[in-house]
Amino acid sequence: MIGSAAVVLHGGTTNARDVDVIVGIDDVETIAAATGARAIEAGDDPLFLSERFLRWDGAPMPVEFMAGLCVRNRNEWRRVEPRTRERIDVDQASIFVPGRVELR
Repeated sequence: MIGSAAVVLHGGTTNARDVDVIVGIDDVETIAAATGARAIEAGDDPLFLSERFLRWDGAPMPVEFMAGLCVRNRNEWRRVEPRTRERIDVDQASIFVPGRVELR
């Protein structure tokens, strides 16, 4: 999990409107079948680009699964590959998020 929802899990305050999850390209079909998430075609977003993008509306807040996520930095697309991974336990689930410093 990345983005504003990950910041909230670290105890930060932000207005999370969705949950962003980076997944492997090989996991997309399994996630879609298990959750009913629907594929969204790539749009013309000037900042974000994903090889595959799913959206699941079956949770209290939308969950977006992104495979091959890239972020535009000036005129270059850069793959989002978190370098850190921390486990945060919520109820009976373990959620993995980048470290606080990396989320800045």
